[in-house]
Amino acid sequence: MGKKPRRQYTPGFREEVVKLVLDGSRTLTDTARELSIPPGTLGMWLRKAREAHGESPASGDTGEISNSEREELRRLRRENERLRQEREILKKAAAFFARTQP
Repeated sequence: MGKKPRRQYTPGFREEVVKLVLDGSRTLTDTARELSIPPGTLGMWLRKAREAHGESPASGDTGEISNSEREELRRLRRENERLRQEREILKKAAAFFARTQP
């Protein structure tokens, strides 16, 4: 039993499939399934297309956050910690009152 021959895709076909995914009209998984393309292959085509256009492989983002985002992150972390403390206090109060009930 031999291996199946590898499917060959034309550059034009690849470009059209990548456009379908990049314009947001289709997801990678749905497109791959409908066209019988391995999802890993389509993912590789997408990475190469993004790199060719100067985008980072992930999302076109540099990974750095702006000062306003950094400040919001600090604020949300402080709020999260305060809410955790409040939750712990309420748990202890509920346990206390549950014990004192006859």
